[in-house]
Amino acid sequence: MPHARRAFLGDLGTGLGGIALAALLGEQGLLADDRAPLRPAAVLLTHAHFDHAGEAGTFAGDVPVYVHPDDLPAFGDYPAWGGGSATALDAVADLRTMVDGDVLRLAGLTLEVLHTPGHTPGSSCFRIEDEVVLLSGDLVFAGTIGRSDFANSDPAAMRRSLIRFLTLPDATRVLPGHGRETTVGAERASNPFLREAG
Repeated sequence: MPHARRAFLGDLGTGLGGIALAALLGEQGLLADDRAPLRPAAVLLTHAHFDHAGEAGTFAGDVPVYVHPDDLPAFGDYPAWGGGSATALDAVADLRTMVDGDVLRLAGLTLEVLHTPGHTPGSSCFRIEDEVVLLSGDLVFAGTIGRSDFANSDPAAMRRSLIRFLTLPDATRVLPGHGRETTVGAERASNPFLREAG
């Protein structure tokens, strides 16, 4: 097999299970195999809701999975953490934590962790340095924002996180946890929820 390239996978809220996601990525030539050697270096979770983290452990195998410590309890007792259902998250072989300001160097990229609580206690974004890109999870979507009415959500923390989002440069590309790509500038100009927060 040719030398494997490295990549990281940020959760993008596909709703696909780990096995289905692996199959889809394999079909697109994005996983290590004899045709297209690309090996994940890590899985980054913006938060621990089931649609983002449910099968992260199955997908990751022995690859590290990163989550903020405030969402770590979801992996032990999802309902008690406030996950909203009795469903359990898959076990993760190498579960690691990251906090605000941490810098992760993965697959040749440098990512800064921004703790942006509100949607969940541990909700976080990842800013890819030198790329002007933000993986926003369920903080901000094109034209709207993530919910802050779950059992473990915090509307006041969400407002502070949205104000922090607005400190980023307008040119920053935003890759949300659901839906299409946007930019900080586009959301600043047209997102009614951000006007309310600011």
